[in-house]
Amino acid sequence: MGYDKALKASEFQDKGYLQEVNRQFFHPLGLALALVGEVGGIESDAIQIIVIDSREDAEGFYFDEELLDPQKAREVAWQHVNRREAREKALGYWIQPVEGVTNKVGETSEEE
Repeated sequence: MGYDKALKASEFQDKGYLQEVNRQFFHPLGLALALVGEVGGIESDAIQIIVIDSREDAEGFYFDEELLDPQKAREVAWQHVNRREAREKALGYWIQPVEGVTNKVGETSEEE
């Protein structure tokens, strides 16, 4: 797979991907993905991507309700719906399987 096209960090955030990857994946694990756009007084699209670790906190991270953007959540959900059929047709799966592991939380695969 080539990497001839990159998504700008600002677009990653503006389109809701940052919100949704945090809300659906990182936050429940006590982690938060963050884009740092200024280092040493130099502002940029994104100079660093960091993962903030709060795994010792039982509740993990969560967004205050006023910070959640329903439109961003809908846009990312629409991307799932829009891309799923073609991906499953091409690859035979939506989420890449790992032998012996299920894609559902708390379950194991039939192969175990």
